[in-house]
Amino acid sequence: MSGSIVRQSTDGLLDDGDIRKEMWKSVVPIRFVLHSNDISTLSVPDPLYLLIPRHTFLPLISKTIHKHFSSFTALLKGTESEMWFDHKGIPLKWNYPVGILYDIMNRNSGAQPWEVGVHFQAYPSDVILHCNNENTVKNYFVNALKESIYIKNGDCSRLNNLSVVDSGDLWEGFRDNDYSRFWQCNQKLSPEPSEFKYIPVRIFRDKQSYVQEIVTPYDEQGNSRTIGDVLDELFGGKVSYDRVKVQGLRPSMDTPIVWLSGNVCHPDNFLYVHVV
Repeated sequence: MSGSIVRQSTDGLLDDGDIRKEMWKSVVPIRFVLHSNDISTLSVPDPLYLLIPRHTFLPLISKTIHKHFSSFTALLKGTESEMWFDHKGIPLKWNYPVGILYDIMNRNSGAQPWEVGVHFQAYPSDVILHCNNENTVKNYFVNALKESIYIKNGDCSRLNNLSVVDSGDLWEGFRDNDYSRFWQCNQKLSPEPSEFKYIPVRIFRDKQSYVQEIVTPYDEQGNSRTIGDVLDELFGGKVSYDRVKVQGLRPSMDTPIVWLSGNVCHPDNFLYVHVV
């Protein structure tokens, strides 16, 4: 895709499956390198190059990374639950989507592949939530989904009423990067974009922290509010719009916020906006 999101008029389709599929396919090229302090053999392992979906979480690819590096950390007895990642010495929060981590850490250079350090010891639990296993990631994802669905719908009945099979497909589709499996369940959770009560938004600045906002999609006259309207209200017109990204792309400031929420939100249904 290009470096910007094409503007959608308020008269156009609010639901665009082609855009959603393109967003789902977006990846970050990463060069994983085992940190020198974690090497317990005489030989140094080769880096591991992977294309990682922007929407996933680092622990969901830990098995592949562990398999590549574990034989070089044998004396340390490194396990997946002790694995953590850094970029230039800064620990990476596993509970943020990979794409957001990349955007924050490469806000000026946009370097690719992105170099990420791999560690099997000295877990920085004062900075990063501990991730014991896949269920930790699943619980985090589902809790975020419950919150966003409540904001959009005004209640969680759609999520609570999913069948056991649908609930399993929702998580496994996300975990396994299976768009069709995930979306056939996710579309049951939200109303049509034109019926959103509010829009759940998480805004990241230049650090690994965010401000969560509940945004009204329409003004008092019933007109769609744009992302420019929302950012002007939140930041008093002090945002440089060429430094705003959604899914790594620069949206036109007259794009309706409801269109962005319906088509380029994260699978947890939050709209992630990076403002440099």
